[in-house]
Amino acid sequence: MASDFSDSYIQILKDSEAIQFGDFVTKSGRKTPVFINAGHICKGRHIHQLAKLYANVIFETWPQVESLFGPAYKGIPLAVAAAQAMSEIFRLDVTYSFNRKEAKDHGEGGWLIGDQYQKPTNIVIIEDVLTAGTSLRESLKFLSNTPVKVVGIIVGLDREERGISGEGTARAEIEKEFGVRVQRLSSLSALASSPIIEASHRKALADYIASR
Repeated sequence: MASDFSDSYIQILKDSEAIQFGDFVTKSGRKTPVFINAGHICKGRHIHQLAKLYANVIFETWPQVESLFGPAYKGIPLAVAAAQAMSEIFRLDVTYSFNRKEAKDHGEGGWLIGDQYQKPTNIVIIEDVLTAGTSLRESLKFLSNTPVKVVGIIVGLDREERGISGEGTARAEIEKEFGVRVQRLSSLSALASSPIIEASHRKALADYIASR
């Protein structure tokens, strides 16, 4: 199961210095003692290790997947690397695609780079972190204008934050609202209990989780 990969994921975050502790504000405006900067996972061995984790969970959960969609910007290398890993490990030749922040008005034009999603395709959205679910909603809305079927969503870290309604986690809210399963490699709770993380940081995370 995806939880089996949690320690490996946390180790990659630590080794690549993608996990940072201090006082931060997330994209959704929430204060937090931990920040995940997926842009720091930029060495070949780290992105290769991470891609294999994503590929294993994707294949295990959605063997019918045909394409990976990586929202700009941090989802882009994840989609590309995971697609390559799925070919390497499972001999499954999936496509990848990602969106432009602004439509291109010359050359081939359009919003998409990679698979153009012009026919029914089973896709999985791949992201680095799930906080309030804002970016996932944007991706789901964007993809609703194409003939694809979003069969699943996978994120590296689920921060287990409240969703927009405030009545449940963002993960549960997305699953209920869109009828799509959201898998994760790890979670904030897992970070707070992992021996890979220093004791002082684990305490700060536990205090933060308890205060929400």
